[in-house]
Amino acid sequence: MLNKQLHPVRNGIIATVVGGLILSFIPQFRGFLVETMSWTWAGAAWVWTALLSHYSMPGWAFLIIGLCAFVGLARLCVVFLPKKKPAYLNYTEDMLDGAKWRWSWTDGKISSLWCFCPNCDAQLIYSERYDGKTDFICERCSPGDLERYTQPHGRIITTVKGAKDYAVQAIEREILRRIRTGESVHFNS
Repeated sequence: MLNKQLHPVRNGIIATVVGGLILSFIPQFRGFLVETMSWTWAGAAWVWTALLSHYSMPGWAFLIIGLCAFVGLARLCVVFLPKKKPAYLNYTEDMLDGAKWRWSWTDGKISSLWCFCPNCDAQLIYSERYDGKTDFICERCSPGDLERYTQPHGRIITTVKGAKDYAVQAIEREILRRIRTGESVHFNS
């Protein structure tokens, strides 16, 4: 019961304080408003006088020419200002399927996509297998004991389902998906 009676009192005190604060700023705001309005009126009167004065051509023509010049200058500024490139264009490297993949961007599309060894950073070669898979192999790293007889060229870094072209396209689709969803994408700055 006591709690319900305090709400109107509390609300009345808050309203009084807020109202007092607002009223204390009115004289300063009024002076600023009056000064701004007088400047605006003086500017409008000057423009009106300039438009009605006698020149070699009418004042309204100067207004139209000035407006066209302003629009033209604004368009020139837009053309020559440097355009900010999208942040995803800095995303050029990621670890996917156990290999380090790097690429560049050409006209907003992925180009020069290839994989590198995560250990020695050597460019990987590929070997398409008879079972429809592709091995990506590092020639610099020594093959493991099991790989020594089956893959004498080096160490298999990753194996991907499908032919080489399919594997590269799958990685490209994964990169675009990560950009689209923002999943574990770290843009290099």
